[in-house]
Order: sequence, then structure tokens, then C-alpha cells
Amino acid sequence: MLGALIVKTFWWKLLLYCALAYVGVCVFVYLGQRRLIYVPSKEQNPLPPRFEAWRVKDDSECWGYKRVAGARECLFYFHGNGGNASGWSHAVAEFPGDIFVLEYPGYGQRSGAPSERSLKQAALKGFEAEQGRYEKVIVAGQSLGSAVTQAIFSKYPERINRLVLVTPFTSIADVARVQFPWLPTRWMVRDTMYLFDEWRRFSGKSCIVVAGRDEIIPRRHSVRYLECKGDTCEVIELPDDSHNSIDLTKEFWVKALSQ
Repeated sequence: MLGALIVKTFWWKLLLYCALAYVGVCVFVYLGQRRLIYVPSKEQNPLPPRFEAWRVKDDSECWGYKRVAGARECLFYFHGNGGNASGWSHAVAEFPGDIFVLEYPGYGQRSGAPSERSLKQAALKGFEAEQGRYEKVIVAGQSLGSAVTQAIFSKYPERINRLVLVTPFTSIADVARVQFPWLPTRWMVRDTMYLFDEWRRFSGKSCIVVAGRDEIIPRRHSVRYLECKGDTCEVIELPDDSHNSIDLTKEFWVKALSQ
């Protein structure tokens, strides 16, 4: 009897320790989730030709980088997670018109801390400051940046001539469920960044670019966008590209904007 009681006590203690460890991991991930989601870099990269710091009026803070030559068409570009706007400016240098590449709070030279709210507020502020002087406005987001565009296309759908989403996910909440299936992410994720359902409400023209060998965004996300191809939505699938290998060349922009 004594031996059985000792064994039973051992297993109950082991179960308790495992439960406490699991709760501890959940608390650690919950408190540090933004460090897991956002990967900012402060390192300044050389800018492409004719790009300069983007500042508005008397604001001394760097909002990002721009190339402005008085074109009637402009691109607002929201970059991916790693690095910062100085490096990502090269990704869109072949766009034919004026360009604004937003820097996210906490990235590059910009102060603040990244969160869904801070990124989307920065996006709206930058868009509202510049869009009024252009006849044709293109809004593009890549990976993380695709979710940032939601703040703009939900509030100003009539001002967007074309929305371009490169390797978009459906939501960060959905990505978290795939990457951490053993955690109750449904109740843990604060920056959910729901994109797909919001995008489905967008009535303007859009172009979705999907990487066939995307190692970051689960295939199930890409399939949902592929199924939405129609009169107002062009879906370009690049079967040989990975998440970070898509080149936004002149030919890309001609195809993406030709619908």
C-alpha cells in the first residue's frame, strides 16, 4: 500500500510540474510575443538612386524613404518584417512613378515600438499626408506589410487604383496557430492582423502574388487567395519562388497593374 501511494504521489507531482511548466511557457510567449512577431533592424542601408528621407512638414522624424519626381502616379509600399525601409526601398526601385516606403515604429531610424496599432497608425498618417496630390494611387504590401495595408484600404477604398499584396497571410492569428499548435494562441495573440476577411470586403481592384515555394506562409493561406481570382482580383502564382525571392521588376509592375 505504501509503495502504491508513493508511486501515485510521484505521478501527481510530475503532472503538476508539467502543468506549471506549460503555464510558464504560455506566460513567457504571451508577454514576449511582439519580440517573436516583429524583427526590426536599426542598421542603415545605402539607398537606391534618387531616394531620400521622407519627412512631412516640420516633423523631424524619418517616416521612411521616398523618390518624388512629380509623377501623377505613386506607390505606397509597406515592407516585410525583417530589416527596415532603407533596405526594402531597393525592392520597389523599378516602380515607374513616385514612391513612398513607410518605416515602421521601432524599425530603422524611427522611434517607438512595433505593434499592430502603431504600424497601422503610421501607415494611415503617411498615406493621408501624401495621397491627395496624385491622380493614381497604388498601395502595396509584402508579407507583414500586406496586413498593414488593411488600415488604408478599409478607410480609403475609393482612393486606391490598385491594391497589390505580395505573399500575404490570412492573419497573424492563423499563422500562430500553425507555428505553435501546442499553445492556446486563439486567446494569446494580441496583434491578430486579420487580413483576408477584411480584404474580401474591399471592392476595388487588387493583385495577389503567391510564392509557390513559400516556406513562411502556410499553403492553406495562399489557396484561399487563389480561390478568389475574378474580375476585380488577379492572382499571380510564381511556382519557383520562395517567400523572399520575388523580384518586383518593371515587368512585374506592368503585369500587376495591367488588369
